[in-house]
Amino acid sequence: MARPDSEDGWQPPRLDPNSSLLAWDVVPGTDPPVHLQIMVGWPTTVLLAFAADLNEFVEHMRDADSACYTPTNSVDTSNHLNGTAFDFNWDSHPFHEFGTFNADQMRTLAELFDFYTIDDLNIIAWGGKDWDGNPQDEMHFQMGYNTWNNPKTADFIQHKIRSDGFSTFRRSATVPPPQLSRAQRYAQIIMNVGAQLGITPRGQKIALSVGLVESELTNYANSNDPPSLALPHDAVGSDHMSVGWAQQQPNWGPLEVRMDIAGAARLFYLCDNGPGTRGLTKIRDHDGNPYDYNDTSRTPGFYAQKVQGSAFPDRYDQRFADAEQLYDKLISIAPPPLPPSGEDDWLNMPSNQEKLDAIYDALFTPQPPENIYRDNNDPGLNLVASIRAILSIVYEGTVERGALEGEQESIDKVVRTAKGLAVEQREWAITRANIIWDLGRRGTTTPPPRPLSAEPVVQQEVTSEILPAVSPRQDSMPSDLLTVLERLDVFNREYRNRFDQLTKTDNSQQKEILK
Repeated sequence: MARPDSEDGWQPPRLDPNSSLLAWDVVPGTDPPVHLQIMVGWPTTVLLAFAADLNEFVEHMRDADSACYTPTNSVDTSNHLNGTAFDFNWDSHPFHEFGTFNADQMRTLAELFDFYTIDDLNIIAWGGKDWDGNPQDEMHFQMGYNTWNNPKTADFIQHKIRSDGFSTFRRSATVPPPQLSRAQRYAQIIMNVGAQLGITPRGQKIALSVGLVESELTNYANSNDPPSLALPHDAVGSDHMSVGWAQQQPNWGPLEVRMDIAGAARLFYLCDNGPGTRGLTKIRDHDGNPYDYNDTSRTPGFYAQKVQGSAFPDRYDQRFADAEQLYDKLISIAPPPLPPSGEDDWLNMPSNQEKLDAIYDALFTPQPPENIYRDNNDPGLNLVASIRAILSIVYEGTVERGALEGEQESIDKVVRTAKGLAVEQREWAITRANIIWDLGRRGTTTPPPRPLSAEPVVQQEVTSEILPAVSPRQDSMPSDLLTVLERLDVFNREYRNRFDQLTKTDNSQQKEILK
């Protein structure tokens, strides 16, 4: 039976507008949001869940003509006075009017009232049926009679209302993953990139404040940069050449990266392209000393401004509280990994994949040779192999020259290779090392260079006694090596002269020249 001082029996029967037992809440699932001021505790949980069911399954709830608590009422025992009843879309369901819900809505209401019953206890009461028509009030829903301090009310909440505030009426008992807005998804990516790079929560919040100020976390193309219009975007701006959620200019990086959510985040945190284009971890003072964005002696907006260089530097601090609230909301959700493909993964963006394929082909696909000795069966070398070959030739020449000049380390390398004790075991390489070794041991003598097919000159083991036999370091190269180089130069000149003649004569004359 209802207590005389409260129609539905809930205590206290009246609350002051500023009472700690009252709280404003948003009805789950309402868009635009509907706000109700309800008694905290079981009434909040039950009434919000029931209002969400009305909104989803009966009629969209409106904020303008729906309310719960009122500080005054013409009925002394009204449940509005303590926030345990709400009126629903009163413009559509006026006081004292009957039949304001259609047949389909009435069937759904009947299912709802049956659902909101446990044993013989009605958790919800309705002014359209539970008041026996006196008065008729179809807008009015309230906590059921005898639900105050009743364990069955707690049991109903435990088994039929989910942790996200929705009931299990026509819904799974499992709470689905939260549905994030586009801006929240972008914020989550920015946070995830920061976490992967070791950026602290303060740094991630600074990034979010920048996104809120620059674009409200919107991915902008730019009408002044036509190629940006062909990339995925949410809106089109015209501020210089700025694009993306962080409004980064071309000197920050490639367009595809600046318009990719994760790519722009990496630039914001790590870019180091010089003054005016330094990311959060790279900003410095006038003397070149790095700033620490975790230093709380300066405001978060100070560091954001050092990155962005905005004409409105105060705005980052003004939005930092919003960034903190956004961060706190998203961090409570298990952060998903970055998308494996699509617009938020730069490496897997189709346009960038084409570039990566081109780079791979340039590095690893054999290219047709262009040297003067090539033939049709020469497979050529890829760029990586070509670079390795060039470096090998340069390094071998450096070691051989050093050995002939008496450099101990180079001498040791040549002797070990000549004796077959080095990593290199190919016959021609061992023979070549023997030629250099022999040339060095001959000192200032000037014999002709040894043929590459010659047998090794030295058969002794590599010991410290052998090494002094090699000519000591001189101020200039040994005369026999100079002679070899001079002969090569003469040969090159003679070869060029003969080549020039061959190009100007017929076949019979060519044979005579080649004799």
